[in-house]
Amino acid sequence: MIKFTQGNYPIYIARQHIIAVQPDQNGATKIVTTGRETSNGANYAAFIVKESIEEAVAAINATSN
Repeated sequence: MIKFTQGNYPIYIARQHIIAVQPDQNGATKIVTTGRETSNGANYAAFIVKESIEEAVAAINATSN
């Protein structure tokens, strides 16, 4: 599990569920993961985190699960 910070709280995401790390519309870091199917057929979840894209990618690469 990889620890990220969302607001003032930690969140933990398993590496195998991460699909992408990208900027959102405001330039914040967005982590896209596998998730539940939604009413429009999408099958992902997205989290805005405090870490930079570079920090998020480094944390993902440093994790072996």
